[in-house]
Amino acid sequence: MFGRRPLWSSLLLLALPGAASCDSETSGIEEDHGYILLRLSPAADTPDDWAAGTATFSINVQYGACLADFYEENPTWKANEVDGMPVFEAWNGMLCTLPVEGRADCTVESIFQEFSNISALLVRYTPTNVEALNGAVVPIGPLPTQAMAGCEPRVRFEPGAAIGVEHIGERVWEAMSFSSETAVVGQDEIVEAEVSVFY
Repeated sequence: MFGRRPLWSSLLLLALPGAASCDSETSGIEEDHGYILLRLSPAADTPDDWAAGTATFSINVQYGACLADFYEENPTWKANEVDGMPVFEAWNGMLCTLPVEGRADCTVESIFQEFSNISALLVRYTPTNVEALNGAVVPIGPLPTQAMAGCEPRVRFEPGAAIGVEHIGERVWEAMSFSSETAVVGQDEIVEAEVSVFY
């Protein structure tokens, strides 16, 4: 079951500086955790320059029952705990360097988890090429794999799950519609997000 949309004021914040390379030290992390993919494309009647002015953008996904139960039963794998912290530190640098075709040019600004009203993950990115966001594919993670969780690791997109904002915090765009409401970690399927300019 999926709960209500996240209340990000109650999030666990992990602001992670620096980058981690995909070397032997992170190979185990890669096997235990993966990602899903979201493509940012304009909705009908949305101009191709919809991303102009974007300073940062955020994507949040709700953990499905499998992942919510995983973190409840294995709390040390949360972002601010002993097992989870090195995972999130490594993926902070890996997400925007993964060998994904059409991947967005970006850096990861912060990663959040929330476990109060619902269980969710939010990643905040800084685009390094705003013009290239149109049609770009964004990896979202880290997310436990099926081998790690012992069940199907599914997440859910709610309307407004992806938003872009200006430097002053004003919303530039948002995605209210998705080609699929859910995605499974480790599958190559790309969920399509229809982006609209926010007025």
